[in-house]
Amino acid sequence: MIKFLQLLRNLCFLLLLVHVSCRQEETIYEGTEPEERLVADSNVARLLTAIAAPDTVSDDILDGSSCISIVLPISIKVNSEHLTISEPSDYDRIQELLDFSDDDEDIILIDFPINVMVSNLLTRSVENQTAFDNIVVDCNEETAAAERITCVDIQYPITFKVFNRLTENLTDIGIQNDADLLSFIAKINEDQIVEPVFPQIFEIGEDTEFEANSLEETEKFITENQDVCQDELLEDEYDDDYE
Repeated sequence: MIKFLQLLRNLCFLLLLVHVSCRQEETIYEGTEPEERLVADSNVARLLTAIAAPDTVSDDILDGSSCISIVLPISIKVNSEHLTISEPSDYDRIQELLDFSDDDEDIILIDFPINVMVSNLLTRSVENQTAFDNIVVDCNEETAAAERITCVDIQYPITFKVFNRLTENLTDIGIQNDADLLSFIAKINEDQIVEPVFPQIFEIGEDTEFEANSLEETEKFITENQDVCQDELLEDEYDDDYE
């Protein structure tokens, strides 16, 4: 009986330690500065999402829209030739067939069903040409283009610490690519405290890297450089016009 009581006392003491530890962990995370947290509807979350947004332009020869991207592989028929499109470089073959003759009527037929990806990386199944045309008509190309940042890239992997207020669990979430980042940000909710693990590295082209050590630095860098490649392209075009 004495051994049982001693065992019970030890068990209660252990549970108390676990509870105190969790409460201390919660206190630490509840007390962090708001500017250190990543919130789903914040401007910096929008900027990160815009960097990670998928390329919806390179396959415009197929879908005629910058709102969506067709998930490869797919089978198509260009005029009279059947093709399997397995990677973006195969789009060049489509263009070659379309340019082969100026006298014929160019027709691209897609072998349905296919999957398409919209700008927030959600995938939809499309059963036929009518459903496909409806998606293209309904999408807002100007909005989709505005939501994508192509001048700044993130150097993966990156990590976020996530504290759940309900379960009082603290988890490290590793992000390996753009798809992971989009999915992670989309799932952030009010019961979570999310903090990036710094430093994080951002890239502009192949020559410029920036080390961010806070969300404030991250937001400032992306905001100031999100259009830098377009500005450089315009400068090059201007210089070419006056050479």
